[in-house]
Amino acid sequence: MATGPTSVVAVTNHSLYLMSGGAIKAQVKHAEASAVAISPDEKAILVGDRSNKITVYARSGDSVTQQSTLEKHRGALTRIVYSPDGKHFASADTNREVLVWDSASKEAKVNGWVFH
Repeated sequence: MATGPTSVVAVTNHSLYLMSGGAIKAQVKHAEASAVAISPDEKAILVGDRSNKITVYARSGDSVTQQSTLEKHRGALTRIVYSPDGKHFASADTNREVLVWDSASKEAKVNGWVFH
């Protein structure tokens, strides 16, 4: 029985990769990616980039599909992390700003945190 994540996501300057079982299952073109996170249930993938945006992808099996784009940051994304329960995620940028988002509504619930 698996006790942790079974999939891994990685980004390069040009692509998002979904890996599982030691093999690449999906590759999606994504320019200037700089941060990535996969939800605890492995159904959502977030990719931050140097154009200050977070792209939300849905994962279904070995398929990855773009859903929406979040545009609240003023600097290039440096980090995205989900809460352990997956209900929220935090994102940070090169301006040292941190936003906390609601995973369901994709709305920024906390802003104004700086100097992380």
